Amino acid sequence: MIFSPILRIVDVTPPDIPEGTLVLTSEQGVRRAAALGLRGRRVWTVGPRTARLADAEGFVRETFVPGTADALLEAIAAQERGPVVHLHGRHVTRDVARALRQRGLQAESRVVYDQIARSLSLAARSRIADGHALLPLFSPRSARLVAHDLVAPPPASTAVVAMSEAVAEAWPFGGTVHIAPRPDAEAMLQVLAALVAVETER
Repeated sequence: MIFSPILRIVDVTPPDIPEGTLVLTSEQGVRRAAALGLRGRRVWTVGPRTARLADAEGFVRETFVPGTADALLEAIAAQERGPVVHLHGRHVTRDVARALRQRGLQAESRVVYDQIARSLSLAARSRIADGHALLPLFSPRSARLVAHDLVAPPPASTAVVAMSEAVAEAWPFGGTVHIAPRPDAEAMLQVLAALVAVETER
């Protein structure tokens, strides 16, 4: 296994964080909310790992919403009445606060971390170029960054594991693309483990 992150996470401290229930859509969002001293607030989370981390950090979790951002938006719109604040990274695939405002809620957002692009390691590039690699991609931006960083399209034997349809669509090359059944890290790990098991049996 070669570990070569395509993103470097850097903390960002916003000038203010409005009052309201927090919406935390990533584990990093939970960590930053805790670091910013917001543990006393109610929170909404999406995905099992984010929910468990929110519990471990001592947040008062309103509910755990499995699955997609759409499911989270619908749950919040149906149950929340007060203001909400989405804490997120600088690069997002969905404007959660805007979507909630369109549903009639008072919602704001604050950037609490940045995801700075970095290059793949030489070892990772070499392994992908050699083929027979499993390449997990967790966001459309990550897919685009990895593709841009490669010297040439990867061999057809390279298999991509995408967290969602949107991630798969952002991958510009052909080859085999597996899409996780749910857009969360645990589903990604399940797909990767199954593919590794198949390769091991060959």
